[in-house]
Amino acid sequence: MRPVHASYISSDKTWKDVRRAWVAMLEMTGLLEPCMAFRGFALATIGLVATAHAQVSTQCQGDVCYSLSIPQTSSSSNIRDIYFRIAAPKDYQWVALGQGSEMDGAQMFVMYQSANGQNVTVSPRNGEGHNTPEYNGNSQLTLLEGSGVLADKMVANVRCSNCSSWRGGNMDFSSSAASWIYANKFGYPIQSDDLNAGIQQHGNAYGTWSWDFATARGSNSVNPFLETSVITPTVINNSKSRNTVLVAHGVMASLAFLVVFPIGGILVRVANFSGLVWVHAGLQMLAWLIYLVAFCMGVWLATNTDDIKKAHPVIGIALFLVLLVQPVLGWMHHKMFKEKRTRTAWSWTHIGIGRLAILVGMINGGLGLQLAGDTEKKHVVPYAIVGLVFGLAYIGAIVWGELKRRRNRPNAEYKRQGNELHNMN
Repeated sequence: MRPVHASYISSDKTWKDVRRAWVAMLEMTGLLEPCMAFRGFALATIGLVATAHAQVSTQCQGDVCYSLSIPQTSSSSNIRDIYFRIAAPKDYQWVALGQGSEMDGAQMFVMYQSANGQNVTVSPRNGEGHNTPEYNGNSQLTLLEGSGVLADKMVANVRCSNCSSWRGGNMDFSSSAASWIYANKFGYPIQSDDLNAGIQQHGNAYGTWSWDFATARGSNSVNPFLETSVITPTVINNSKSRNTVLVAHGVMASLAFLVVFPIGGILVRVANFSGLVWVHAGLQMLAWLIYLVAFCMGVWLATNTDDIKKAHPVIGIALFLVLLVQPVLGWMHHKMFKEKRTRTAWSWTHIGIGRLAILVGMINGGLGLQLAGDTEKKHVVPYAIVGLVFGLAYIGAIVWGELKRRRNRPNAEYKRQGNELHNMN
């Protein structure tokens, strides 16, 4: 079994500077070569987990791993094949590996699930500034055995026959190291066979590192990844847990705004029984608590994917802040209505905020599905159907309730004036 080099990629500039200083110090003192035997310990002290071996080098950022193998012929002549591997949980929309020190001018390889969800598509692309990378039809890539959606992972074993140069750059595989970049986008899978499929912008999961070619050089295998047992470092932030949070957030927020909030609003308009106001209050508080949990999960997701400034989370935060005061407004509305027997400013504020929040919350759920990248619309259709049914029922109840209130107002006013005249006599 071939040994493997595995390490974390650190996107934090401070740790990169510390690592460079550490390596420079060892080189100046002549201790670099002796310390290579203890590389795992040395790099672990500066934020990386490493095990140095030959033939295959694997770098991991979280639960996404990139591997590289450079045949001896390529490292000598720099014109032959090189092999790379991308492996990530299938809960990612896409995962990319790139040659270069930055996005602009880089040659990138974007992996996403194929249309049937069983295989993977690897799309070669060129970076142009900070725009969406464009498909590069000149890349000579071959997807090798062992690629596909295996259990819960997407795996692409790739042979590249012209990775030494591309439009905008080149890479010398006979050198000691070169700069590479990585990026990914978590969310609903793209599932497309189109090499030019549209991809959403990555979150904060991107960075660059210098790949030490010495740890990847020497294999003569036509598919080194089948002969290598790749060691993946243990990670804390597993994408399965993120996907669970994403699903739970969507389900709970939808339950609150599509079902429980509207039912509470409908009942208080169309029903008429003793204790109705407390049933209304109980349902709205239940919906509020459900949304509180969904909100906390949403904030966690948005801050971990760099989406906090986008429309869906911004609206979600605004709804949360507005709904914080609804219980107080509702209590004051109830209290003042009992005293005045008519709506007051408390009433109009409570009713207006409630109606607007429910309708905006329904719309914001659709924006959430869009942000999550549900390009196949597999969740949009059921969400739209449920939202349409409860939304129309809620609006209908509002209209019916207001018409009923206007019809009853003259009778109520007549009774009130009669009572006042009776008390004066």
